[in-house]
Amino acid sequence: MKKKYPLHLLCLVATLATSAFAGVSVTAPGNNSTVATSVQFVATATTSCAKGVSAMGIYTAPYVLAYTVNGARLNTSLTLNPGTYNTVVEEWDNCGGASTTPIKITVGGSP
Repeated sequence: MKKKYPLHLLCLVATLATSAFAGVSVTAPGNNSTVATSVQFVATATTSCAKGVSAMGIYTAPYVLAYTVNGARLNTSLTLNPGTYNTVVEEWDNCGGASTTPIKITVGGSP
């Protein structure tokens, strides 16, 4: 008898296999941290794509791309209003792939 695997299980395995060779490492700000209104973002990206990482970006809200840079390193400061943000740092590779790292921050009142 042939085993049948649910489609969602196969998608999970494919995602895990791909993400084992690609990713975004964010060193600042820390996840769940409280920061000043001037927020320093520092991150690096890797990919399994032989053509390398094309660019990286920071989303401060869904569909709000606040910053982009070419290459696999990101180091910039963004000024954000006080509040809670579910930011996402994303990398795009030269093979059409991408990976993300979510970073939740609470922005205080002083720069």
